[in-house]
Amino acid sequence: IEWYPNDDTILTFGFYYKQLQGGFEQVEQLETFIVDGVEITKPVVVSQTVDDTSTLYGVEITAAHNLNYLDSWLKGFGAKIGLNLGSSNFEFEDSNYGTIYQTDVDGNLEQKTIGIVAPANIPGFSDTVFSGNLYYGVGGFDAAMIYKYRSEYFQPYTSNGTRIRYVGDVGVWEARVSYQFNDHLRLSLEGINLFNEVKQTYYYTDDNFGERNVYGPRYFLGLRGKW
Repeated sequence: IEWYPNDDTILTFGFYYKQLQGGFEQVEQLETFIVDGVEITKPVVVSQTVDDTSTLYGVEITAAHNLNYLDSWLKGFGAKIGLNLGSSNFEFEDSNYGTIYQTDVDGNLEQKTIGIVAPANIPGFSDTVFSGNLYYGVGGFDAAMIYKYRSEYFQPYTSNGTRIRYVGDVGVWEARVSYQFNDHLRLSLEGINLFNEVKQTYYYTDDNFGERNVYGPRYFLGLRGKW
């Protein structure tokens, strides 16, 4: 649904619903390795696809307005916000503390353990995502201050991707400034992660702190010529 109350305003609303077939379960199976010419058989846990059905649904809201109709210093200012709220019943079990199945000699699956940690959701899925943009443009000058937020999401851990790891929620500020001198020359400056927000990860549950990564702000200066 889109609504345009005037030339300077837009409000949109969307609802989505998706049904997914497929998923993952953790299965312990015997694998044979050759070490110094000797065959060694050991149980290993692997992530195996299944035909389970899950759902993903949510709403998206966008609103934007600019003040180009004003005859004052506010002319050229504008703002835009976007919000996505989603939910899913997808489940991903952890290979250490989740529900694990075992393959017997005949290839049949038998449940080996009962999970003691809650399963994770779709990898990379945040149930709340928000962005806000305050901008100003006049003549060849453009500037914007941007805020981006996303709630925690699941990111598989270890090389075989069978353990649960959560990336904590974070809000990041960005800024962009540019000036178009003429039809041929443009100067731009961009800053990312201005206030040095860190990336924090949690193992198995969303409150078991595991790791912190600090990246710092980054800046990009560019000059573009076109003839």
